[in-house]
Amino acid sequence: MTQPVNAPSPATATAEETASAEGYFEKGMQAYRQDRNKEAVEAFQEAARLNPDYADAYLRLGYAYAALGQHEESTKAFQQAAKAYERIVRSKPKDAGIYFHQGTAYAELKKWEDAVKAFKQAVKFAPDDGENHYELGVAHSKLAQYEEAVKELNEAVRLDPNNFRAGEALERAKAGRARREAFLKRLEKDSKQQARD
Repeated sequence: MTQPVNAPSPATATAEETASAEGYFEKGMQAYRQDRNKEAVEAFQEAARLNPDYADAYLRLGYAYAALGQHEESTKAFQQAAKAYERIVRSKPKDAGIYFHQGTAYAELKKWEDAVKAFKQAVKFAPDDGENHYELGVAHSKLAQYEEAVKELNEAVRLDPNNFRAGEALERAKAGRARREAFLKRLEKDSKQQARD
């Protein structure tokens, strides 16, 4: 699910601008892969300027800014990506890839509830994609929803036994669940003790 979602909007970009925006996006991706993040920023900015609905350009712009340590700009780019994906979802409500990238943008903004909603949709429309389950599990973990996290991460590992990130996240989620259960037992014990006193 990590492929870019090219979703140009004919209402805001001509065919020529769309093609040019995609060209700048590809230049940005190439620069980003080679750790030429300043060049990547410029290319992604131009792609977004040519096609203001180019959600992937904003998402990648956020990553490039983050790599440069420009966190304020990174946050703004991720916010723009999230908004653009929200618009795209309305016209493509069953596209798992769009939901996946939308969830990624929300995760970068630490909007975990929104990320969970988006990743749930990605899982709904592409249930055999382990990466969808992995990201949903991680988002659940961030909300201390460990039961749900363990379920999704188990599925991610089942779908891709070589996904070591999912395996590690699963172990962390299980540990979080155990800590939460121990804490709740302690609270219950303390509550009973206070009731007796």
